Amino acid sequence: MPWQRLMTTWSRQTSAHNALYVLDASESMGRENPEANRSYWRTAVDSTVIRTQFIPTRDSIGLWTSTVADGADKPYQQLVPIRRMDEYVDGTPQRKQIQDALANAELAEDTGSGLYRTALAAFREVQDNYREQAVNSVVIVSDGSDTHGNDEELNELVRTLKEEQDRDKPVYIVTMAITDGDPPQDLREISEATGGTSHAGDSLQEIQERYLYTLSAF
Repeated sequence: MPWQRLMTTWSRQTSAHNALYVLDASESMGRENPEANRSYWRTAVDSTVIRTQFIPTRDSIGLWTSTVADGADKPYQQLVPIRRMDEYVDGTPQRKQIQDALANAELAEDTGSGLYRTALAAFREVQDNYREQAVNSVVIVSDGSDTHGNDEELNELVRTLKEEQDRDKPVYIVTMAITDGDPPQDLREISEATGGTSHAGDSLQEIQERYLYTLSAF
């Protein structure tokens, strides 16, 4: 019912959030994004920096990048583990930990994205760090699809996400595609498998507008 959906959305907007942000750092993100007057990578980083300035201190946020490098045993790198934004580590608050990590994060040249394996790993990471009385989610920011995955792997990922989703402790995957069109079909399927949503935008303003809904409108 529309009223129930409205109340659910309002509840998620007013609840604390426990989220893992995953930024695609693969080679394709180095392309220029005319709408933002910077590369896709800088668009992802800068828009996330802006976003983190307005995240309430009650929320818990972590940060990963996703890329497939030769010889690497996993397609992602943890930059900052999930912690409350008001938590201090070695005298530095979590918010600054994340902003410093974003400032130092680098694009990985000659690499693919590996988003399918990363999505599942991030989903499980949030499950392992589940926070009661909060909206628990993974937010993936990318310019497109998994360059290393295929349809069979996508189908397997969707099945696994549905099987491992805990109705009593749900974790939502929200995808943010930096594009002037609709979100890629595979990103939509990944989000939908968890009850999450998929969004798209190419300018900094559009992405900030989409960010307003990434953790509330499922």
